[in-house]
Amino acid sequence: MLATVVNRFPGEPIPVNTSRVLLHKKTNLRLGQGATAPSGSSLGTLLYRHGFLSVPEQFTIILCGEDDTSPAISRYHAEMADAMRRSHCKGNIQVMKWADITARLANVCPVKSCVVFLMGVHGRIGTPLSKNAIDMLSELDRHALPYRLFSLDNASMRWSAFDQLGSLVQAAGGIPYALTLPWPPNRQNTFLLGIDVGHPLHGNESWVAMSVLDHQGLLLGTWRRCQKRNETIHPKILQLGLKWAHNRILASANTSDTGVLVLRDGRLPPGEPIATYRNTLKMPLTMVEVD
Repeated sequence: MLATVVNRFPGEPIPVNTSRVLLHKKTNLRLGQGATAPSGSSLGTLLYRHGFLSVPEQFTIILCGEDDTSPAISRYHAEMADAMRRSHCKGNIQVMKWADITARLANVCPVKSCVVFLMGVHGRIGTPLSKNAIDMLSELDRHALPYRLFSLDNASMRWSAFDQLGSLVQAAGGIPYALTLPWPPNRQNTFLLGIDVGHPLHGNESWVAMSVLDHQGLLLGTWRRCQKRNETIHPKILQLGLKWAHNRILASANTSDTGVLVLRDGRLPPGEPIATYRNTLKMPLTMVEVD
């Protein structure tokens, strides 16, 4: 396959070497209070014991719904407060209704903010959002403010709140945990680029999503574009995304001697030649198909 896709590869088949490196056993987590632990450990237990690696000062969750007096909002408030206590996470929770958020938005700076919005919506996975919910999320998007969603109909709010907390900390500028990865000695400044194509249940479109992480697995940025429904990324969209990734990596790299590990979810389609990745990213790369 490689000989038909990559320029200048020999025409003869390339032998495939299989090895069991067991990278997860050589990877550690860095958590709060200077603690480290093997990556196979229970993350929930570790967070209970050590807390998050970094929580922003004045960390604030604005818990909101169409009706701020809803019993579900009150229950989630209590569960989130308990999750913060158990995870040694200092911060505030404010309850607001959607109608009161617009006035607040003008006073929140998206660059320096430690505020994240937690939006309560009805339904479960696959249930379309209401028009009011879409309008509210569009308003947050317009102000470049972070938010997460939770279901008011969730029967397991205790676990939902704990699972959400790490994502909320990260959205507000904190670091839930970092990774100590077994990079080779001469590749310590390697970045990770994750690429996936998602297909909504209805309609004829697909979403191309990319994310850039540093050598510790810390998220540096995300990018997405819509295209006609297809598992293969359209060439123009692929180039746009890779140019974004190239610029994002260079903005964070502290040396010109850097590389990128590309993780492409699913099999790499023939319509996405390796040469496009190599020529657009303009740095040493390793391509991994995650199947």
